[in-house]
Amino acid sequence: TGVIAVPHAGEIAPEPGHGPKSVRDATQLLHARRIAHGILAVDDDQVISELVEKDVCLDVCVSSNYLLRVVPEIEQHPLPTLRQKGISCTINSDDSLLFGRSLLEDYSICRTELKMSDEELADCAKDSFRYSCAPKNVIAKGLQDIDAWLAS
Repeated sequence: TGVIAVPHAGEIAPEPGHGPKSVRDATQLLHARRIAHGILAVDDDQVISELVEKDVCLDVCVSSNYLLRVVPEIEQHPLPTLRQKGISCTINSDDSLLFGRSLLEDYSICRTELKMSDEELADCAKDSFRYSCAPKNVIAKGLQDIDAWLAS
């Protein structure tokens, strides 16, 4: 099936004001279907439209975006806004050894600080399966388990 591109883009701009461009370049030049981070796309409605149109998923790392000062306050993180604009997103912990956060802690931050509901958190978890390269049976089981958790 080949190699997939999951480039880092739209976290720290290569130069001031070029965060959205780095996201556009990742989709246009690398044909990325997933982008690690990508949150600076929120500043450009055209890039947002392209992400939605091309069905690109952003792998968002809320705590590292805050610790790296990509967002000034964790409550101002654009994850909820990106999702409201129709972008598929996953929640990730980034480099646990460097930032000292686990995936569970990042989900907790999304619940407590970003006020995301169980349904929104489950949808992000589902996106991690929907956009994965896992075998179809693993994807189906993961989606089924998330639905079971949500129903409990």
